[in-house]
Amino acid sequence: MRNLFFIATIFICYSAQAQPKYFVYFSDKYGVTFDPFSYFNEKAIERRLRENISLYDISDFPVREDYINSVKQICDSTIHISRWLNGMSIYATEEQIGKIRQLNFVKEIEIIRSEKLINAIGAETNETFTLTKSQISLLKFQTLRHNAEAFRNADLTGKGMRIAVFDVGFPNVDTHPAFENMRKNNRIIATYDFIGNDDDPYHGGSHGTSCLSCIGGMYDSIPMGMAIDAEYLLAKTERNSTEFENEEDAWLAAAEWADKNGADIISSSLAYTKQRYDPADMNGKTSLVSKAAKMASDKGILVINAAGNEADGKWEYLATPADVEEVLTVGGIDPYTDAHINFSSFGPNAEGIMKPNVCSLGEAITADRNNYKNNFGTSFATPLVAGFAACAWQSNKKLTRTELFTAIERSAHLFPYYDYAHGYGIPQANYFTKTEQVRIAPTFTIGEIADDASFIAVHFPLTMYSDSIFTHQPKNLYYHFADADGKIVFFSVIVPESNDYSVVFPAIVMENKKNYFFKAHFERYTFTLHLK
Repeated sequence: MRNLFFIATIFICYSAQAQPKYFVYFSDKYGVTFDPFSYFNEKAIERRLRENISLYDISDFPVREDYINSVKQICDSTIHISRWLNGMSIYATEEQIGKIRQLNFVKEIEIIRSEKLINAIGAETNETFTLTKSQISLLKFQTLRHNAEAFRNADLTGKGMRIAVFDVGFPNVDTHPAFENMRKNNRIIATYDFIGNDDDPYHGGSHGTSCLSCIGGMYDSIPMGMAIDAEYLLAKTERNSTEFENEEDAWLAAAEWADKNGADIISSSLAYTKQRYDPADMNGKTSLVSKAAKMASDKGILVINAAGNEADGKWEYLATPADVEEVLTVGGIDPYTDAHINFSSFGPNAEGIMKPNVCSLGEAITADRNNYKNNFGTSFATPLVAGFAACAWQSNKKLTRTELFTAIERSAHLFPYYDYAHGYGIPQANYFTKTEQVRIAPTFTIGEIADDASFIAVHFPLTMYSDSIFTHQPKNLYYHFADADGKIVFFSVIVPESNDYSVVFPAIVMENKKNYFFKAHFERYTFTLHLK
């Protein structure tokens, strides 16, 4: 029995500043000049050329200084300037905002609602520098579940790929033994604290330290993630790990910084919900951070974000920017069942776009501030996938962001099956090393369905068993019912205990079966049936 349970991140209304925070959008960039070769890192230019993106896109031009100075003269303080959104975040009173609205170059003003965010973790495991046998098994499994040995055998370790990690802080990454390989080989290319406005992110909450270890950390000779030879950009974008304001404008500033400094991938285990937004706002377009993530994707960066940890709470659904269609959203699975872990937020987004896209382990062994520990959350599934993505991209650097995104989905162990808990499943390395096995013959059959039937009879000719964890995964039957538009109305996962199992029709399907499709996946075989 596990003695650690990760409770979903909870948000409560709070403002740490005397004045509210606003984002001011400007109308134009007339008269501004721009030299991409002096502004961008060479890797950022290479990415634009690969993606066929103009080096002179207006969104990369600087914001007009006269506009910035005019707003500065009115407001209390400025926070971040955004080239991408052509605006700036500020603290101001209502009276000051009224004056700023009168400026003829101000296009729009949005309030950035601040609220205290609490990372609540119950019954933590003790930190240790010496892992137990079971912890070492889990540590190995968190990469092996992605078939990572295929990457290692092909010498794909993320070399040449640059990953930006956004988080609450990275304490002791500059001293912790888990990152010795990173430091020794000068893999940390640049750092910045977007809260303190300096280049020191090695303080604050240890959440970022834990996430980074799941991408490229080492425990002795055991990889904690898959991209042990990647390069890193570390951005502190939040105040601390246990009680902090959401900083969407800091995330935006970090994304522009990551783009400028040549990031190929952004790994973000941060998400925004609750009092700030309604579920209907999780449409990939409403939040400031969703606009930032969309823009980063448009620049050719693969943005990978945690789905969130709200499934067992009132919210239930994914959080922004995981709602953005172009973001690779990561859900969590339980390593002991190989199925959805109870807290991992559900999709789809508010416009019906399938989310999450893929999943990984929602429990992992991570580095902590001083030691190592078990950690729970989609926060740790996300960097595991980020490390995977770096190795996958290294295998073919000619792939565009969109091509890689699609390939990662297609590599997942459930593909072409999907649902709103698992997405397409856990990405598999052998898809990219060209050693994947061909889809096998049917592993189950479906009995004839009578018009008045209330269930589907599924027959499994194979012997049913469930081996111990970390040797073979449980043999799960994943299935869903979807309407003609592809919207899933019901999905579930079961472990068949005999060679015959009855899938009962949900009530909504019983009303008119011919409007629905049944899709099931078992042992690498997917079957689709149009109910008639």
